[in-house]
Amino acid sequence: MVSVVPILAPLLVGERRVVFKNITWQGYQQLREIVGEKRAAKMMFDRGILEITMPYTEVSNSPTFPICSKQQLYEFLAVAQIDEVEAEVNLRQWIKSQS
Repeated sequence: MVSVVPILAPLLVGERRVVFKNITWQGYQQLREIVGEKRAAKMMFDRGILEITMPYTEVSNSPTFPICSKQQLYEFLAVAQIDEVEAEVNLRQWIKSQS
């Protein structure tokens, strides 16, 4: 059985980590084969513990809604908590103005 353990050590600024315990060497090799060598993640394996470290990259646009900045989405959500209809009307007007 594979278990995921939260990292207790402080993370360095600019990276994300995840740790898996009880990974077999064969499982690690299979994962490396699937992911390939050209990847941003660094994988470290030691006695059944697999640590994957990814560089953290801040993006200004939402991957789901690339037309909007994250700030615009946060503003939309803040308005939507108060008045969903107003938030939707404002968003539709903004999208029309971008066309």
